[in-house]
Amino acid sequence: MNNRRRILLVSWGLPPAAAGSPVIVGNLARAFTRDEMVLAGEQPDARLSDSWDPAWPELIAVESPWARLRHCRRQARLLGVPWMAARLTRLIRERNCTDVLAVYPDEAYLWAALKASGRTGCRFYPYFHNTYKESSKDWRLRLANWLQPRVFSAAHHVFVMSEGMVELYRDRYPALTRCSAMVHSFAEDVPSYAEPGPFDEGVFALSGNINPACLDAARRVSQAVARVAGARLQFYTRQSQQELEELGVWNAAARCTGLARADLLQALRRAEVVLLPHGFNGVFGAVEYQTIFPTRTIEYLICGRPILAHSPPGVFVTRFLKKHDCALVVEAAELQAVREGLERLRNDAALQARLVRNAVETAKMFHISRVGAHLREVLGMPAAA
Repeated sequence: MNNRRRILLVSWGLPPAAAGSPVIVGNLARAFTRDEMVLAGEQPDARLSDSWDPAWPELIAVESPWARLRHCRRQARLLGVPWMAARLTRLIRERNCTDVLAVYPDEAYLWAALKASGRTGCRFYPYFHNTYKESSKDWRLRLANWLQPRVFSAAHHVFVMSEGMVELYRDRYPALTRCSAMVHSFAEDVPSYAEPGPFDEGVFALSGNINPACLDAARRVSQAVARVAGARLQFYTRQSQQELEELGVWNAAARCTGLARADLLQALRRAEVVLLPHGFNGVFGAVEYQTIFPTRTIEYLICGRPILAHSPPGVFVTRFLKKHDCALVVEAAELQAVREGLERLRNDAALQARLVRNAVETAKMFHISRVGAHLREVLGMPAAA
C-alpha cells in the first residue's frame, strides 16, 4: 500500500510575488519538495519568474477565463468556480495528490478547492489568512453564511494565520475542535543578534501593500515621517506612486521601489527604522482588525532594524509585540504620538538594541522548519529530510 502523501496547495496569489498571501505560500512551499507539494492559483507575475527555484514545488495556473476581467474581478472569479474546480480535479488526479490545502482570502479559490477535494476524496484543509464570515458584508456575507459552514464541515483540520484567530474561532465556533495557527514563516537562516549596523540615516521603510488592513494608520505614519527633519519615507511595494497618492499615504519626501524578497531584506537592513502600521478602523469588520497579523511583521523581525508599530490597544498584533518587547508600539491614534515615537526610537540607541535583540529571538518561532513541521504533523507526513 502506498502511504505517500502529496499536497495540492490552492491559492489565489502565488509566489514569487513579494507581498501578502504569495509570500506566505511561497515560504511554506519551500519546506516541501516537488514530490510533496504542488501550487495552483492565479498566473504568477512573469517578471518575477526567475526568482522561483525550479527545485521548489511546481507552480500551475488554474485561473478561469473570467479572472482577467477588468471590472468586478472578485465576482468574475466566482463565475469561474466550476471551471477552476474541474481544472483542480484533473490536477489532483494527474499529480496523485492526497490532500488539498486551500488558502483564503479569496472565496472563489476556497470554494473551487472544496468542490475538487469532494470529487476526488482528498482530505481538505482550509487555511484562513483572514477571517471570512466576520469580515464580509452585503452579497459576500450571504455567500459566506452559506459557504463557511460547508468548509468547516468538510475540513479535516482548519488552519488560521494567528493565535488571535484561534482564540476567535474557539469562542465563536466551539464545535470546531480541530483548529490551529499555521503562522507566516521565513525560510532564510535563523538570524543571530548583532548590534545594529550602519544604516541610511533618515530612511523610514514600509514594505508591502497598503490596503484597508492598515490604511488609516499608514496615513498617520506618513504624515508623522513628513514632520521629522531630514526623514524620507521609503515604500517597498509593487504599488505605484499614483496608487499611493490616491490612498493618501504619499508625501513630498516619499519614494517607492518594487523589490524581490531577497533584495527587500537587504534594503530593510539599511533603513533607520522600519514601520508597521495596523488599522484602527476601516472597511473591514472590527474582528478582522483584532485578529490580523501583518505579513510584513516577519521580515521586520529578521531585518535587524528597530520596529515602530502603530496599532490599536488590545488587538492581537499589539499584544504580541508588547509581550515579546520587539517593537516600540504607539497605541494612540494621534499624529503627534506617532511623531514622538519616531523621535524617541531614532534617538535611543539602548532602546534600539533591546528591541532588535528581542525581535531576533522572537523570529525563531516563525522559521519554516517549525511551521513546516506543524503542517507535516497534522497531515501525517514524514519529517523533512
